[in-house]
Amino acid sequence: MATIISHPAVPLAVGIALGRGVIPARLLEFGLLCSILPDLDVLAFKLGIPYEAMLGHRGFSLKTAVEG
Repeated sequence: MATIISHPAVPLAVGIALGRGVIPARLLEFGLLCSILPDLDVLAFKLGIPYEAMLGHRGFSLKTAVEG
């Protein structure tokens, strides 16, 4: 299961593998931030937003990408 801890592993591995000469630190930081953004949907549960709602689990980020 992917988590807020495992999602950043991909951009971090790419950044380490290619090095700072190819991937600037700011770009790596942006990639790490973007990789954890979908996990922030857990805040919706604390606000009482249902799982299947547009702002529920993966709602806004996934539904807008798929439904375009």
